[in-house]
Amino acid sequence: MGGWFCKATQTANTRLSRMLADEARVAPLLGTLAPKLAAYIEADGWRVLLFEQVPGRHADLQPGSPDRALLGEMADQLYATADSLRVDSLSSLANQWRRASPWRRLQALPHADLPPAIASRLDRAAAGERDRLSALESETLAHTDLHAPMSSSTATGLGS
Repeated sequence: MGGWFCKATQTANTRLSRMLADEARVAPLLGTLAPKLAAYIEADGWRVLLFEQVPGRHADLQPGSPDRALLGEMADQLYATADSLRVDSLSSLANQWRRASPWRRLQALPHADLPPAIASRLDRAAAGERDRLSALESETLAHTDLHAPMSSSTATGLGS
């Protein structure tokens, strides 16, 4: 076996802590579609997930790349797996973002407490937020990572 990959957050960070708990619940259901969850630990105010490290590289998405066909096959496998499972206790992406809803929360404040430049744009911003949230309502699975890929010099395992 190679190294390990660790994800951890303090349990006081409820959003991230809940995300890791959800990931730990789903990981065993994914079989060979994802790295194996080797350990799930909650101790001293921390939630820690330890995964087997899987060698690999970022997919090449350019036209003509053989990675595109492999990604399509993996998406089909993931869809078939997800379709056969019901994980109703997991919150949808739309519901996760809806809980944050900063414009809606600002809109609930008395407008007199807001700077005029914000108050004058608030209704439009809240409407845009509602539109974006409705676009997330779907039965379609999409995994996106908002973080830039780590360079190979910083993406090292925790052991060998």
